[in-house]
Amino acid sequence: MTGRTMTTASPPAVIETHEVSVTFGGIRALQDVSIDVKDGEVVGLIGPNGAGKSTLLNIISGQSKPDAGSVSFFGNDITRVPVYQRARSGLARSFQSTTVFPTMTVGENIRYAALASRGGQFSWWMGRVRGDRVSVAVREALSATRLEGSEDRPASTLGHGQARGLEVAMLLAAGGRVMLLDEPSAGMAAGDVAGLTETIARARERTGASMVIVEHKISLIFEISDRVAVLDRGTLIAFDTPAAVAGDAAVKKAYLGEDPSLG
Repeated sequence: MTGRTMTTASPPAVIETHEVSVTFGGIRALQDVSIDVKDGEVVGLIGPNGAGKSTLLNIISGQSKPDAGSVSFFGNDITRVPVYQRARSGLARSFQSTTVFPTMTVGENIRYAALASRGGQFSWWMGRVRGDRVSVAVREALSATRLEGSEDRPASTLGHGQARGLEVAMLLAAGGRVMLLDEPSAGMAAGDVAGLTETIARARERTGASMVIVEHKISLIFEISDRVAVLDRGTLIAFDTPAAVAGDAAVKKAYLGEDPSLG
């Protein structure tokens, strides 16, 4: 009697791009880019200026559409699904510039994000409704990002690093199962980067959310990522563990003169 090896299909990636290509005005921004993000995984997305990192994030989040290829979310094709539907399904995105509302408090910002993602009405400032799902989401987001005790603090009084942490809290409260972070440390003082790294790591640990992080600070990416994807002139040249990517000859060539730490 001969034995047979039983195999089981692995679950689909939470996010997957399959041979995504896009051209703007005759310029190739992305060419046949395929990456995947597993459940609970952090994928760093790096590359020289103009490599196509933000373009890929735009394709995944729905701000842009590819000329060819597809995007799937938990196994479902979302290539032509509008941004708001992706957001309500749990695909959350931050941008390079801070997007908090400075005239609101920390708690109001987070509650607004939670209500907006659920199609709530803008009556949230009339009072806090305790015990409902929105209030629970707010409390969990505050805890995951260590902003407890800051609910009544005006967002305008936060430092840049804290404001970025508040953005992460807003994404969590909005129900983000997959978070796309575009240059979260942009404009941040060196002393604040460690705090941001800790906030992201804690949010991931507490919630199990998957993340794709576009970032120029290579040290942050290598510290927090499970895998790192490297784009160069719109082409994926490496996609592996941080250690493997750091030693990749093609990556070193792409970064030559930009980041001595890769040399």
